[in-house]
Amino acid sequence: MFSISTNIIIVDLLTETLTKFLNFPQVSEVITRSDNSKINKLFYFLQNQVEKRKRYYALNGGNFEFEKSTGKTTFPTYIVVINGIEVLKEGYEDLVTNVFASLAREVNYYGIYFYVTGTNSNALGFSLENSFSTKIAMRLTDTSEYSSLFGMGCPIPKANPGRGIMAIEGKPYEFQVAEVSKIEDLDQVMKATKLTLNQTYAEKAPSLPTIPTYVNISSLRNEQISLASLPIGFEERSACLMYYDFSDFINIITYGNIKSALSFSGALVTLFQYLNNTKNFVISSNKDYVI
Repeated sequence: MFSISTNIIIVDLLTETLTKFLNFPQVSEVITRSDNSKINKLFYFLQNQVEKRKRYYALNGGNFEFEKSTGKTTFPTYIVVINGIEVLKEGYEDLVTNVFASLAREVNYYGIYFYVTGTNSNALGFSLENSFSTKIAMRLTDTSEYSSLFGMGCPIPKANPGRGIMAIEGKPYEFQVAEVSKIEDLDQVMKATKLTLNQTYAEKAPSLPTIPTYVNISSLRNEQISLASLPIGFEERSACLMYYDFSDFINIITYGNIKSALSFSGALVTLFQYLNNTKNFVISSNKDYVI
């Protein structure tokens, strides 16, 4: 069973039947094709997550897989399910080219995993396909496509519902999907499972971040802060908090009009006060502008 440290994000661009998983405790979001802003925000959020994890492991050593093997991880696992990759490629071409393609190549190293579905064997395209190590094919209308996916000699699955092909260590095997219930009982089974899981886990997977209507000190004070990682605001595209490193050098900021900087500077000094073993001195040539 998934732990709450595993967050599942579902992007259903086809029939939207996966909205049934909404409100399961491990499911952060179920995004449909009408949620344009959330689709864009998701990939910039994941990009931000990768950069944050890169910086952390560069400074502290190790990697996500090593931490996971010890049973203690700094970051949660994200499982991102994209149902209908062709729709994403067609409707969000720039996003796929500039963000998703690079994410698909490297996210596995940082505890983020993509699972995508397509309606034909070349749905991903050659460049993206190389970023996915595991392929699963259900019943294909053109049986020659099995060879293009898994190589010559690939078995042709029987024409039974739920039959498919999956490669294990490079060798294709035929499998049979099992049903968890009769079709007519599936909705009730899912509702009962959702209820049980929500009773088991008091904590729920967090939704994608949003920028508060008003950004002030209370928006930031609950963060784990240090001089090397001080939150200074929100990045608009991903809605993620952005941090600045004040530990290595002196930062001198000058303004033509001190009044325009007063609010930000005041919030910054207030944040400094939350740091342990840190003293704050404010010097002003005009007592009216003392923070």
